[in-house]
Amino acid sequence: MDPLYNEQISQDLSSIDGILASLFGLGSLAFTGVSAVVAIVCAVVSLLISIAWYLLQSIPLFIMARKTGFKHAWMAFFPYTNDFLTFMLPIREFNIFNWIKSEHRDTMALIYLCMSILGGTALSIITPILAPIPVIGPIVASFGGTALLFFIYAFRWRMYYDLLKTFGQESNAMWVSIISLFIPWLFLIFTIFSCKNDPDYGRGNYYKYRK
Repeated sequence: MDPLYNEQISQDLSSIDGILASLFGLGSLAFTGVSAVVAIVCAVVSLLISIAWYLLQSIPLFIMARKTGFKHAWMAFFPYTNDFLTFMLPIREFNIFNWIKSEHRDTMALIYLCMSILGGTALSIITPILAPIPVIGPIVASFGGTALLFFIYAFRWRMYYDLLKTFGQESNAMWVSIISLFIPWLFLIFTIFSCKNDPDYGRGNYYKYRK
């Protein structure tokens, strides 16, 4: 075969390879750009949804606090303080099936927050230390997390229940508070409707009846 012909074919193939490489390079660049745009859009949408969810949780609680006359309604807009506020607005005994009872709701709120914030960390530190100890170690390792979760859910159930009862949801408070432990948006929906009601101790009477 003619060497010049072979050389021409090689040059043509090289040209084709270069064109394909350019096309694939442009395609890869375009794909990267589209992926970046999609990622940014998803991040923005996720952020907006998170903000909307947070406001939908906070605003009804803020309205409830204002109606009661509670001085620090701003607590509704911050993590953990909103749970503290939810504990504090009802003026009734904190009672978990006559097992844990207290008139000091602020103390119960602090116990709940400590369990929620520090409980898991404390358990992760204590469990390896006690693990080698016969009987005690395996019990802590096996049941520590379950017990902590049980107490957190029990306190949270009563927190939901008391707030709903206080704001006109007497007939729905029990089932809503239980299901809301597993489906949080249900409690959100009921707080949106409940914030239209006055507290059962009367508008602006928080400090009048608080012991």
